[in-house]
Amino acid sequence: MKVYKLSIGAACALEWPSDRVVIQVLDDSTDPAVKDLVEIECQRWKGKGVNIKYEVRGNRKGYKAGALKEGLKHDYVQECEFIAMFDADFQPESDFLLRTVPFLVHNPDIALVQTRWKFGTAGVWRISAIDDAGGWKDRTTVEDMDLAVRTALKGWKFVYVGAVKIPLWGVVYVPTVITLCKALGSPS
Repeated sequence: MKVYKLSIGAACALEWPSDRVVIQVLDDSTDPAVKDLVEIECQRWKGKGVNIKYEVRGNRKGYKAGALKEGLKHDYVQECEFIAMFDADFQPESDFLLRTVPFLVHNPDIALVQTRWKFGTAGVWRISAIDDAGGWKDRTTVEDMDLAVRTALKGWKFVYVGAVKIPLWGVVYVPTVITLCKALGSPS
């Protein structure tokens, strides 16, 4: 199965009330065939009732950080409190949000809940903390570390949850970033 299908499918299968989640696929690929396939996959999930948005920007300025910055500018993101970001080579367990978002809900001082992956990390950010730190900066290719440093300097706190493991299922680069937003409150 293609990487984009696995990653989009994993994001769409996350356990969370469907009226409080938006799957946002930010596609920065340059290959028109890849774009078409990713868009078709998003439409397939939309046809199943998933609140999924396929977003492409007119340029690749700032690469991943630029895509993330643009992704947060959409009107529907204004309703969102949290953002769980997954690169195209991530496949989170279906209970990922249930095991991470409560830390943010119950402690307003936490900016990021970071989890373990086989050779890296994944996590859920509080959007207001991203905004407070000045947002994603496209001046660097280590956008996550840059944002974490700026957020910490603003006094925000971080939680590392090592018990939540994101499995490694393939190391293939596809220039698509999957972002999850609108995890308002707790699922109950």
